[in-house]
Amino acid sequence: MLRDLAARTFLPGYGFPTDVVTFDNFTMEDYIREKSQKSRDKKDREDNVSRYKGLPSRNLGVAIREYAPGAEIILDGRVFRSAGVSLHWHNINADTNEAQRLDCAWRCHKCGTIGYEEGLSSSGTLFCTNSACGEKIIMDNRRQVLQPAGFVTDAHAPVTNNIETMKFIPVVPAWVFVKAEPVSLPNPIMGYMASGADGHVFQQSLGEGGHGYALCLSCGRAESMLNANDAPKSMEAHYPPRPGKAESRQPESTSNLPRLDGAHEERHAGGIGTNGCL
Repeated sequence: MLRDLAARTFLPGYGFPTDVVTFDNFTMEDYIREKSQKSRDKKDREDNVSRYKGLPSRNLGVAIREYAPGAEIILDGRVFRSAGVSLHWHNINADTNEAQRLDCAWRCHKCGTIGYEEGLSSSGTLFCTNSACGEKIIMDNRRQVLQPAGFVTDAHAPVTNNIETMKFIPVVPAWVFVKAEPVSLPNPIMGYMASGADGHVFQQSLGEGGHGYALCLSCGRAESMLNANDAPKSMEAHYPPRPGKAESRQPESTSNLPRLDGAHEERHAGGIGTNGCL
């Protein structure tokens, strides 16, 4: 019973971890190979839950680096390319679209204070929460972010075993901050510190070139932005990375491609800050 509850994510699988997400690397090649095994015992039939148990998983703070869209992952001697994110937390093979919450992370260019606002568009006006600062947050220091429910490969893309040209997404240093009033150090020129029970670690991924991702909110396909304004050509007309129950293989619309950064916020106790940005 406990194993089944863990498979359905009602209970964690190992050591009671939190924020665990999967990388769905099931491809059409796997599907065809399984269908061709006619001698397979019906009792060993795999449903969605049993397949979910076999998917590779990581804590989201680690997965956002290892499974980031565009990264290549070696599993069982095969190389898979991450093609996007899962937008359906309740069902790994869901065919219905649901609203996806977008958050906003920011950092003050004057005092270095960091903040995270849930469900806030990056176009709204933000001000530094440091009572001694109150500076308006400039657009260059704001990130429209999405917390992925999981990561997926392109089910129709061929799988290789070539490990000589592996691609990795650069790791971005985490932002560490705490919601507490800053206290000046004995020498105020050296900066200030803040401590409290509501500390946060903000993990992020900015894509291959550091410009974020172009994400289709209909199917979850994502690619690294070429620059701050231009999405790659592959996102103009594309197919969903995962097959649906009534798949038509029609290209997705290109009208739903915001620029986003992958993000994950962890809660910890305590924090410290200094004058200037981290």
